[in-house]
Amino acid sequence: MTFSFRVRMRFPEGALLSLTLESERLDLVTDDTGDGVAVWLKSMEPDVPLCDARNVALRGQGYASEDEAIREGQLWRNATQAALARLGFAADFGERSATGGATLEYLKVLSAQQGTTIFNDDPGVLAFPSEPDPRFVRFNASATKRPDEARLREAFRLAKTTGPHHGEVETLAFDLYSAAFSQESADARMLMLMMALETLLDLRARSEAAQAHVMKLVELTKAADIPASEKSSMVGSMVWLKTESISQAGRHLVSRLGDRTYMEMPPVKFFNRCYDLRSALAHGRVPRPPFEEVNIVAGNLERMLANLLSGTLLDLMPDD
Repeated sequence: MTFSFRVRMRFPEGALLSLTLESERLDLVTDDTGDGVAVWLKSMEPDVPLCDARNVALRGQGYASEDEAIREGQLWRNATQAALARLGFAADFGERSATGGATLEYLKVLSAQQGTTIFNDDPGVLAFPSEPDPRFVRFNASATKRPDEARLREAFRLAKTTGPHHGEVETLAFDLYSAAFSQESADARMLMLMMALETLLDLRARSEAAQAHVMKLVELTKAADIPASEKSSMVGSMVWLKTESISQAGRHLVSRLGDRTYMEMPPVKFFNRCYDLRSALAHGRVPRPPFEEVNIVAGNLERMLANLLSGTLLDLMPDD
């Protein structure tokens, strides 16, 4: 018995592989040596060539054990990332996106009905016996927000009669907030939502005593015996210390949300949680925060931003 691996990926709009790949399969390693090992890319969409496919699978076969198949699959996934980046392409491997799957019992029923092994179409490296050639199924579940007609009419009426609510800054924040909904990756959604929130920040000046202290540090730095390039960089950073930090400004911003709670936390405490996650993701902390944590925090951050962008409607309309 030999084993195979599979890694699925999705290409974003405008980032398909190449107009030259007009077949549904591209062989990367062929069984020229007779060892049975082969690796290829294949369109996951029937009768759709690779040049037009958004969903593509990286497949490999001919490995002596499941462990070897997983190990080789991980190496090929890594190589795929580097190769795509070098060619200027992007792909979402789905490992930081919400997924849904069938139970093992249901997969057994499907396998019996189809006459072949059925697996969940899970992200990451999947390893399985090469024979019989399996099939993969995917079940998606999504929540839809549907306010009733009366609430929808009331929101528009109040917004029109009490506005305008948004200036240019709020409009930019709303655009980023809206764009976050189209992000399949929880990490990307979290970062875009934090970008939207940070757009709303107004960094206030620190106390006169604090500003005077900063200027003393600036003068000391200017007089220091260090290279001019370092000196200029340090002085530029110090000048920013005359205003409050992003985290401080964020806490001031969300405090206007009163006694509302997010993940059973008051607004300031929840913002601190969001800011810690944002820093971990933006600065490449390893290991990354668990997907489940990022996903649920991002969902609650969507609600916090919706509240912040509601203008006076936040208090004029009761929460659901």
